[in-house]
Amino acid sequence: MKEFLPKLIPNTIMFLVITVFISIFKSVFGEINSSVGVTIVVALLVLMQKDLTKKPIENFLKLLTINVFLGIVSHISYGNMWIGIVLNFITLGLIGYLLTKDLNKSIILPYGLQYLFMLYKPVQGIDFTNRMIALIFGAVLIMASQYIVHSSKKEANAVGEVEDRNKLEAEICVAKYDNDEYKKFRLFEKDIYIHKKRALYAIKLGALTSITAFVTQYLGLAQGAWMSYTIFSLTEIYSEDTKVRSKKRVEGTMIGGLIVIISFLVLKDDTSRTLIILLAGYLNPFFKDYKHIIILVTISSVAPLALSHGSIFAVGQRLMFVIIGAILALIVDKLIYVTKHEDNFNKMASIKI
Repeated sequence: MKEFLPKLIPNTIMFLVITVFISIFKSVFGEINSSVGVTIVVALLVLMQKDLTKKPIENFLKLLTINVFLGIVSHISYGNMWIGIVLNFITLGLIGYLLTKDLNKSIILPYGLQYLFMLYKPVQGIDFTNRMIALIFGAVLIMASQYIVHSSKKEANAVGEVEDRNKLEAEICVAKYDNDEYKKFRLFEKDIYIHKKRALYAIKLGALTSITAFVTQYLGLAQGAWMSYTIFSLTEIYSEDTKVRSKKRVEGTMIGGLIVIISFLVLKDDTSRTLIILLAGYLNPFFKDYKHIIILVTISSVAPLALSHGSIFAVGQRLMFVIIGAILALIVDKLIYVTKHEDNFNKMASIKI
């Protein structure tokens, strides 16, 4: 309880702000584009840890380009599933490689999910126009929030610039002494260095998501998107992370599904059942362990389906596709690449500067 109390007020305020924002977003851009609003909020919160106001025009153009690119490519990919195999592989691969420079998935989370949400919720006509406007609005909102948060931190920014330079120098040193991490290619008379771990991670992510997206569309699997969501979540740079998260994902889905079934047996009216969805969404920020988060995410996503299709059917569908996704992630992780955190630490420890 002591761990929860300090978070109570800020998390409650955050929940209310996000709820109001999503409600306004849906009323402006349409219900079908509400998931775009969710990923915009996630991107805003993740990027808040960085100061993008140092190069405002350059960073805004990057955000704008990413959003517009993902919106257009996801539209084309769903329109032709055969072309989609290639486009999905390239797009998720680029996201997996370009946004993991620090060897973690924090930045690719909102953009990878944004692409998958748009891919599995295709729109046409005015809804597509609204989606593109929403994506442009998202880039503007993120940069505006950057100025609000970082404008009063001039001194901190100066310190941050020094830290950034030190970090860059350290990365250069690591690249210089740890050549095994990079593969050099010669292209158009230029030397290009590809980070091996990030490249292999990008290949795994792109291959798995493109294949499952094709199978889902080809077979017309109504809930097949959860295979791709699961694979995106479980595919990691380091193998032990994939194994641990896969176990927690399946366990969390089973527990969350069981909670939905029991709750729906006890609570018969839709109002009470809807409150369960809101409660799960509210409690999410209070937990850090992946298993606990998946329990709440499962409740939030399965319960709406259960309202119209029945709780057992909804839970069964979700669990089946999550298990399939976890198995695929583990198989491909084993076949394509196996590495451990310790491998990286040992190499870093051996560097003499």
